[in-house]
Amino acid sequence: MHTSQNPDVTTSSCAAALGAHYLPGPVAFVFGHHYSLATQEEWVGGIKQHLEKFEKSGLGYDIRLAKSTVESVSASSAMCFVTWKILPKNGVEGWEWENVYGYRLGQDGKEGWEFIVSDNEVAGVMQRAPEVFGAM
Repeated sequence: MHTSQNPDVTTSSCAAALGAHYLPGPVAFVFGHHYSLATQEEWVGGIKQHLEKFEKSGLGYDIRLAKSTVESVSASSAMCFVTWKILPKNGVEGWEWENVYGYRLGQDGKEGWEFIVSDNEVAGVMQRAPEVFGAM
């Protein structure tokens, strides 16, 4: 996503790139709440809305992969600990957060994330730009 400063890279293209990692029907967990969308297309739309909220708040979406660790759970699953770093465009100091993704390799050969835990992401954004998520 760090190419967001390039005018040719849009929230739509970033959302499509991120959404390509999700299996159909994954679940997002945030502060004890859970959300699910049935299709990858719905996830891409949701990610796009998420990035648009970042942009509208002034944070922007210059978000970069800082670090990742993968721990195998079984032959077909893993926990992926992904640290992201945002470089806000509104003068707010950048920060990092870790999301946890559940990876699955299906019997049909499809692979991707089947869940995400994003408490750290939402907490960090709410500290700096509470209007992004409103009352959670």
